[in-house]
Amino acid sequence: MAKKQKTQGKVETAMSGAEAAKKRGFKMEKLQPATEQRVPTLGTQDVKSTIDDWQIKDRVYYLREGLSPLTYTIKSRGLYWFDEKLGYERELKYTTNQKTVFVDEFNNYILL
Repeated sequence: MAKKQKTQGKVETAMSGAEAAKKRGFKMEKLQPATEQRVPTLGTQDVKSTIDDWQIKDRVYYLREGLSPLTYTIKSRGLYWFDEKLGYERELKYTTNQKTVFVDEFNNYILL
């Protein structure tokens, strides 16, 4: 029977996303918030805007150098909302074939 040989190899440690990006050769820059920017609006000319005058509208942001975005998911089960009119908690669930999000008002079968 052959004896097992001990191998000495590199021990990998956990790295943060910034450290991994630096290791792959990406340049990391610290970004400063803009104090003034030009914001185009529909039907009007460009308007000078500051941080205090932020407009809520659809925006598309692109990540540089192929980095993956941060994501946040909301659980789909066990989510409750207290209905003051009815006086009890109602479970919420998103489905594709129901007209309401309240589980107690669902009809027949549920498709997620």
